[in-house]
Amino acid sequence: YQWATALGHTLQSPVPSLFTFNIKQPLLNGLAGLSVQDAEISLISGGKGKKLKERGPILVTHQGLSGPAVLRLSAFGARELHALDYKATIRINWKPDIGGSVEGVLAELEAFKKFHGSKDI
Repeated sequence: YQWATALGHTLQSPVPSLFTFNIKQPLLNGLAGLSVQDAEISLISGGKGKKLKERGPILVTHQGLSGPAVLRLSAFGARELHALDYKATIRINWKPDIGGSVEGVLAELEAFKKFHGSKDI
């Protein structure tokens, strides 16, 4: 570090990056091993004008969440998460292509029913 500062560079203290999210949420109980190939995860607490959102595969684990989207969010949000003492609120859109409309959800359910209607769930 000394040689870099001697050359006039300013350095920031390192913080952990590329980590899974340890989440104690009863809604995730029993879902360990579930993998969603295309989901969107957003950091919604503490955002100081910087919107942190990633899209991609998410894996539910026994301790919380992992997968490429979670790891990218932890990498790009490392400093903000550190400043929040790693206590933050996240939002997950498990089906981002449906959109937020009731019509989109109903259309997706109808398509699922048509394709899988005779199967027991």
